[in-house]
Amino acid sequence: MDLMKDLARTRPSTPDVDPERMERDLARIVSLPRSSHHREWTGAPSFRRLVPFVVAALVMALAIVVVPSDRPEELATTPVRWQVVTRKTELMVVGDAANPYVLRYSFVTDRWLSRDGQTTVRQGGGGVAPFSDADIVKWEAAGKPGRARQVGGNHDVRIGPVAAAVTKTHDADFAISGDDRIRFDALRELPTDQIPLWNALSAMISGFDRLPQNEDRYRLALLAMDVLAMNTTPEQQLAAWRVLGGLFIRNMEKITLPNGREGLSGVVPTPKRFQFTNVETQLIVDPKTYEPLMIKDVITAPQHGLAAGTAISSTEFLSLGPATGEPHIPDGVVVNGEVESPIMER
Repeated sequence: MDLMKDLARTRPSTPDVDPERMERDLARIVSLPRSSHHREWTGAPSFRRLVPFVVAALVMALAIVVVPSDRPEELATTPVRWQVVTRKTELMVVGDAANPYVLRYSFVTDRWLSRDGQTTVRQGGGGVAPFSDADIVKWEAAGKPGRARQVGGNHDVRIGPVAAAVTKTHDADFAISGDDRIRFDALRELPTDQIPLWNALSAMISGFDRLPQNEDRYRLALLAMDVLAMNTTPEQQLAAWRVLGGLFIRNMEKITLPNGREGLSGVVPTPKRFQFTNVETQLIVDPKTYEPLMIKDVITAPQHGLAAGTAISSTEFLSLGPATGEPHIPDGVVVNGEVESPIMER
């Protein structure tokens, strides 16, 4: 049955997670004070923080004549900018199908978002290179080509560095981790409770009829991760975290990332992937701040010379927070100029 019709009539089915453990984690999250290095919320302050200002305003109102102020309207129309820095990594299988080798494409993207549009800076220094020592040997044996044919595809992959690029648009839609988009200026309109938020995010993927259930689950999970990554309220963050808990197909597990950060990892099914089978998606969040740390697609069975558990693609969240200053444009890069892609026509 169509997911949207299901959601209109019932609550989401009970997930295969430990509800008591989730509630304990969430209770701990909301009770923790904001650390000085944690991102600050750019929206309306909590009632508790407003109390001193309300009291002061009442005292002043007794002594002076209150006149209308344009300040609230000014604040309401001032664009709020949010910065998200991510590192994207993807593996690509190339060469002879009977004896292929694997390339790794990696780059860092700095995104500045506002209600008026967004600026995306793909930083230099990234590029395509053999993934492992064994892949280096195979690439060298093939003559160190500057481009190699995709296995099972119709394109070539160019090997080497990829130039920096900058795009600037007036499009206020964003999708950090998927193809489904939310308007930046509609973020604060999202519900603050789990079930209404579940339904609202589900409505954003309703343009396709009779999607496979696993694909629905996957796309909904990525939208929930986007909510966690953006300048939403703590209540919306908590609701998005609970939405994720209802989508996981296995219990959450504690995980330590290569950079030493610890997170909670949940798993959702992954739609069919080009070149790879037996893939699942891990969504990793910080249990103390419920910021997203990483999204990675992991193979569960050996293939193309890669061991089970290898991440074939990942998005690592390096920095989240209010944007200050202006985006850094790399020297010599033309805004909205050519964006160099490693995927080439044959």
